Amino acid sequence: MNIKQFLVIKICNNFPSDVCSIIWSHVKTLSADEIKKLFYLKVSVNLDFFLILLKLSNGNKKVYDYNHVNKIIKLYKNKIAFRYIQEPGSWVEYLQDIKHTYAEYKNFNTEDVNELIMKVCINNENFISNVYW
Repeated sequence: MNIKQFLVIKICNNFPSDVCSIIWSHVKTLSADEIKKLFYLKVSVNLDFFLILLKLSNGNKKVYDYNHVNKIIKLYKNKIAFRYIQEPGSWVEYLQDIKHTYAEYKNFNTEDVNELIMKVCINNENFISNVYW
């Protein structure tokens, strides 16, 4: 028995058992919906940043202002849920491409890009044994 179920049962001592089960099913459904929403938000932030990486990479031959790229990377650096990344190899490839594209600019922050690469690699067990290590 988990803590939520215990609390619901404790609160509902004076209610009939069918009312208690209705309340518990409602609490359980709300919990599942909240977990689903949190997972979706984490994955959507990752997807947003991955689409930005695609745009910023040198594949489209357009070079953006390095200050703009610095701000984007700094913004998303702490928002990404690294354990939910599905293709870490692609992430590392695009981040390395961005690092090489903008490395010629003196004020471009390559440390943030290196930190992102390291976090992507470390937080994905499937990727730890890959060639990047």
